[in-house]
Parts: sequence; C-alpha cells; structure tokens
Amino acid sequence: MGSGRRRRGGGGGAPGRRRVVGEEERARNVVAEIGDIASRLGFGVSINTSGEFPPQVRFLMACEDGDVARLKEVVDIMDEDDRESLASVRMQGYGPLFEAARLGKIDICKYLVEELGFDVNSETTGDSVMTPLYCAVMDGQEITVKYFLDKGADPNKKDLDGFAPLHEASKNGHKEIVRLLLSKGANVDESSFNGTPLHVAASNGKSSIVEILLEHHADPNKVSGNSVTPLAAVLSATPERLNESECLKCMKLLVKAGADVNSAIPDTPLAIATRKGLTERIAYLSEDKGGDGDRKAKLKLHGGKAFEDKDYAGAAIFYTEAIKLDPADATLYSNRSLCHLKSGRAQEALLDADHCIKLKPEWTKGYYRKGSALMSLKDYKEACSAFLAGVKHDPLNDDMQNAFWPRGPGAASADNFSAQLIAAQLGMQCRMGPAAAEQMRRIIASSDCNPSHLMGMFGGSDDSDSDSDDSEEVKKVGPLHEAASAGKMDTCKQLVEQLGFDIDAEANDELGMTPLACAVSNGKAIAVRYFLDKGADPDKSDIIGFTPLHYATKEGTALHLAASSRKSGIMVILLEHNANVTAKHVSPDSETPLTAMLIASDGLNDSAALKCIKLLVKAGADLNCTTPDTPLVIATSKGFVECVEYLLEAGANANIPIKNGRKTPIEIAAKAGKRKLVEILLPFTSRIQGVSNWTVEGIVAHVKSKKSMKKVSGEDDKAELKSFGAKAVERKDYAGASKFYSEAIQLDPADATLHSNRSLCYLKSGEAREALLDAKTCIRLRPDWPKGYYRKGAALMSLKEYKEACDAFMDGVKLDPASAELHDAFWEAAAALKKEHSAGKTSFIIS
Repeated sequence: MGSGRRRRGGGGGAPGRRRVVGEEERARNVVAEIGDIASRLGFGVSINTSGEFPPQVRFLMACEDGDVARLKEVVDIMDEDDRESLASVRMQGYGPLFEAARLGKIDICKYLVEELGFDVNSETTGDSVMTPLYCAVMDGQEITVKYFLDKGADPNKKDLDGFAPLHEASKNGHKEIVRLLLSKGANVDESSFNGTPLHVAASNGKSSIVEILLEHHADPNKVSGNSVTPLAAVLSATPERLNESECLKCMKLLVKAGADVNSAIPDTPLAIATRKGLTERIAYLSEDKGGDGDRKAKLKLHGGKAFEDKDYAGAAIFYTEAIKLDPADATLYSNRSLCHLKSGRAQEALLDADHCIKLKPEWTKGYYRKGSALMSLKDYKEACSAFLAGVKHDPLNDDMQNAFWPRGPGAASADNFSAQLIAAQLGMQCRMGPAAAEQMRRIIASSDCNPSHLMGMFGGSDDSDSDSDDSEEVKKVGPLHEAASAGKMDTCKQLVEQLGFDIDAEANDELGMTPLACAVSNGKAIAVRYFLDKGADPDKSDIIGFTPLHYATKEGTALHLAASSRKSGIMVILLEHNANVTAKHVSPDSETPLTAMLIASDGLNDSAALKCIKLLVKAGADLNCTTPDTPLVIATSKGFVECVEYLLEAGANANIPIKNGRKTPIEIAAKAGKRKLVEILLPFTSRIQGVSNWTVEGIVAHVKSKKSMKKVSGEDDKAELKSFGAKAVERKDYAGASKFYSEAIQLDPADATLHSNRSLCYLKSGEAREALLDAKTCIRLRPDWPKGYYRKGAALMSLKEYKEACDAFMDGVKLDPASAELHDAFWEAAAALKKEHSAGKTSFIIS
C-alpha cells in the first residue's frame, strides 16, 4: 500500500506480511476465509486474523463487496493521511477503481470518481499497464464502459502489450462494447504487434466483430507487426480452439470487403490453409466462377505443385477436394494414395489404391499403388499379389517389373524388394543369382495357376536347369501349397502328376504345413479328396502349428484342423481315408479332434456342433478322454444341450470331473444356471456327497449355498488382503500393496477405504492417472469422507492440475475444517497455482 502507509491496532501483522481480500463477507474463521479466497482467486497465502484490518484493507473489502454505505463509513473514520493514500492503494498492481471496474460495481465507480476524485485514466502498476476502462472492457462490463467513456476515459490508451480497449473487446466478442468504443473515437485500425482489432477478431473467429469493424472501414489488407494480414490471421487460428464455420464466415467477410486472397505475406492464404489442413477454407479459397471441371483441374494443379514442393499432406487435401467434385476419377485416388504413402499414412494409401482399382481395374498404376502401400505395412505376401496383378495387366511395364523383381547393381540390397523377401513370404528359400529370377517366375506361374506356363517353366527347360538345386527347391515348397490353398485343381494335378511334386512336403516356413493342410484350412474339399486319393498322410502334424495370424484354427493333424474349423464335409473325406480319431494322436495342445472341435466352437450353434460330433464318434472317437477335459465337460460348459444328450446316449461318463477341479458336469450346469442341462445330466450322474435333496432343485440350491459360503469367507479374505497391503506400504513396496488392494477390491468393490489405499499406492508408484480414478471412485462411494478429496487433490497435484487440486482440497476442508493435513495440502496447491500464474490479472495481494 505504499511506504507511507500507517498501521492501526495490534492486528496488522509483521512488516511485509501479506493479506488477501476475499469476495464475500469475511469471517474471522480461517477455514471460511480460505474458502472465499480459493473459490474466487484460485490461490492462497497466510492470513493473520487477530485484531482489526488496517483501514485501507477494509476500504478495499468494501469496494469489492460493492457496499457504498459501508465504503463511506470506512472513509469517514479515516484520517487525512489515509484518505490521501487511497488512490495509490494497490493489490498486486490493482487499485480499488480497477477492481470495481472489472466487477462492474458501477455505484462504487461513481463514488470513487465523483466524490473521491479518482482518475479515470489512471494506470495499474506492475507487469500490466491498464486503465479502469480497459479493466471494464476485459470483463465485458458494458454499463461501466459507457460510464468511463462518458467521463472522458481515453479509448485508445494501450497496455504494455500495445493492446487498446478495442483490441480486447474484439478478442472477446463484446459487440456492444465494440460499438461503444468506436462511437467514442476508438481507432478502428489501432496497431499492435498482433495487429489491428480486425486481426484480433479474425484470429479468434469473431465473425460478428469482424463485420462491425469492416462497417467502420477497418483495413482488410493491413499488415500486422508480425507480418500477417487479417485473412492470414483467420487461417492461423487454432482449429481445436475455434469454430470452423465462424472462421469461414470471417474469411468471407474479409474477401467481400476486398482482402487480397493472393497476398503472400508471408505466404498466400491458400498455402497457409493447405499446410494446416483446413479443408473447408481450402475449398472456399479454391472456388472460382468456372464449372466443376475447371475447379477440379485447378485443384489437381495445386495438388501437383504441392507435391513438387514435398508438401504431401497439403497435396492430399487438394486431391480430396477434387475427389468431392469427381469421385469417379481414378487418377485422383492414385495421386492421393501416393501423397498418403509419402506422409507415412500407409493404411489410407491402401484404401485409395483399392478405390483406384475398383474404378479402373485394367490400369496398372492402381496395383502399383496398392503394392507400395502393402509394402509399407509389411504385408509382403499381399504386396506380391498386388504387383503380380499389375504385371499380368501390363507385362512390359518397367515400374511393375522393378517393384516385383528389382534388377541392376542394387537389386540385392536390403532396401529393395528382393527375391529373398518375396520367397520368404511365399514359404520358400531363394538365393540371389541368375537362377533366382527364373525361380520367382515359376512361383508367379504357380499362383497364376496357368498349367501351360508351368510346363513351360518347370518342364520345358533343359536338363541341366531342371536338375538344378533351385528347381528341386521349388518342387519342395511353394507352388503346390499355393495351388492347394486356392483350390486350383489343374495346377495341383500338373505339379503332382507331371512335375513330381511331393504331396507330403512341408512348407519351408515357421508353420511347416503340408499341401493337404493348406487345402483343409481353406476349405477346399475337392483338393482335400485329391491329395488323400494320391496317398497324402492325413495324420501328419505341422512343425509348430497354425498361428492365429494366418489361420483361425487349432494345431495338429488335418483332422484336428477340419474339426476345429467345423468343416464337416472335409471331415467326412478325411475319415473315409482313415484319419485317426483316437486319443493316441493328440494335438500339441493335448486335444483330440473331438475336444478340439468343441473347444473351438465359439459362434457355432448346437446342431452344427452335433453334426461334427456324430461323425467323430461314429469313427471311434474316445468319449471319455481327458485331453484336456472330457467332451461332455466341454459341451456342458458351452451349453450345448443336443450335444450333451447325444454324448450321454453314446456312453459318455457324467461322473468324470473337470481336470483342474472337482466339479462334475452337473455342477457346472447348475452353477451356470442351465436347468435343462441339469435335468438331462441327473439320471446319468452318481449322487454327490453333501447333497441331501437329489433333485434338480436340490442340486441347484446346493451349488448356490456353496457360493454363499464363499461370500462369507470373502470378508476374512478381504481383511487379510488389506493387512498384507498395509504391511507392503510400510515396506514401501507400493506396487505390491496395490496388488493386494486390487484383490481385496474384487471381493468388495464398494469399500471406499480400499480405493483410497490403492490410490495412495498408485501415486507413490508414479501412476497419477490411476490414483485419480481410485480417488474419484472413493468419493463416489463415500462423498462425506474427507480422505477421498485429499487423495483426489494429491493425484491432481502430481498431474500439475493445481486449480482442480485446490478445489478438491477445499471440498475436503469444508467436510473437516480442523484437518491440518487438508489445510497444508491446500496451501501447497495454492502456492503452486500462484507460481504457475504469477503473471495473471486475477490475483490480488497487498504488499
């Protein structure tokens, strides 16, 4: 309050001690004082509440409360020195007139100006130099603004940033205040580093303000201190913060008023819009008086230019706009696909390539684009297929040939799509060299399934070539597997009967599939029968089994594969050729074909499963083999009523329990609430010890009672887990403690203390987000418990959300005003908030 201030009474505090003024009537209770401060100012400092406040403080409190009568009382009891110092009283640079202006306390403003002689053009001190008029404008206090203007306030007086009141009103969209300022002589083109009010309104998407300023002849081509026109300012606005349609309105208003759309200061508006990906604004700037054809050509031209400049994202936007005008132009999709690929967006590039092929299936370029996108996605086999399709359409196309089979000195480099890579993805070994290209062409012919091409490549070469290692390698793996997977019977016959391919050859890859397994996995029944008729081994297993990535099947023999895929037709063929269904030949997952089928039956209806079961049982499948569980246990677990009935009739033992437990099928059914299955199983099940009422109702009741007993014991388990958690916290093993609390929460999700404890553990482990979630759950479960708010505030502090942390701690203080822990936490949060916003204009501290 100035060095000449005199203190009164014994409660002024030590020299230099800070005081904070609240927003509502102050009480002597410290907690209430803190609440007022926090809710309004968002920060806090220590307050000494003993004794009386100095007269200047009471004067400021009265100003802030808007109580003119109280204000007069305070002034009346002041001595002459104190009255003279009132105009110089500041709270962090702000005096009473500024605060009254900001809050719209018009009666206080009138009293201060008209009776105490405060200067309407006085300025704040400190980091920001503002007039009372500026303060009123900033908070949209229209009546107060008019009052100050009527009293001679200067509408063009700027703050330290060069902003005049008109800039501030334009930024915040205060239409009536803008009109008031202009009517009182505010300079419509007043400059600042950020430009004129028109720049400010445009960059904030305030179209109504832009319109008013232009009506008052604001210059639409004025260049700001940072070399930006108003039109460029609109384009520089942050899309996440502003409404796109409002910004577009601003642009249209500026262009209509004469803004130069080709002004390159620093870049043209179109270049800026393209760089930022502002599609609606690009479309508007690209409009001309020509038809759609002219617009498309223009957009295509812009796209080409952007691509030359390596602005691939911008080029993609131009092509997108062109596609809207002509969605049937395949070249646009091809061009955009390339742009997406160059921008690292391979998935979008692939979609565009597929569109291109759909529109123009005979055009090689579409397949080239697709192959390139698939290469980027590391889907090499599909890339091969795409490039191959392109080669078929245009065998002489150098781009396609080079993509599929690179030539020249760099052909063997790791950067090229080399023969080794192609061969590896197609399931074969390949060496670089003259024979490699020939080998690859054979692969192509096999996948093309053209017998005449095959004979020309495999059968038409000279003796030395046909006897080469490469030729033998090709026979060993690759083409026959490809043809089997595709069900191309002419090719299969050509390779087996005329070229001598081994029908039991394992693919030389991580799967080791036989041609028969390939045909089975792809449901090619004719190929399956052909291979079996030719002597293929139906029981030959894979090397490591089929992976989920390539086949949605189980590991094992061809019969396992057919069973787990529920291909009953193929199962018939395999069984006709004596595929072994006994438990002696189990799969690597320890499943028989029968259990493999039942385990993989998700999405399969009861009748479809029954059809497969009957085939396997008729062929001699073991009904009671426990690998891993009996078929009856699995069928019961799946809820297959018809299958359970059939298995029981066929001789399945209903008393064999689940492998990893003691529950029998009837208990499994009762636990799942499957009453129909309980009825079916009851006559086949031996009486269970402890079940006095051996009826459907009695068994269901018995299972339910076991559940209840577990629930009772759960309380003891929870207490034990909670104890373990507390001991882990003592050891500072917070990760271990959180696991104990998590297990306890599973037993009792409604225990707020568990969530509170786990929140602390998460926080100590550096997992603040999880800590916050647990704190919120704690509050939801016990909204009257201060601890939950403390946990929430602590998590928010860790996340540097200081304002929200203050609010959380204050909510806790309201529930427990005597909590020193909450008080201390609040002050810590308030100090952090103050530090973060040290330059803010809403903090008021008496110094």
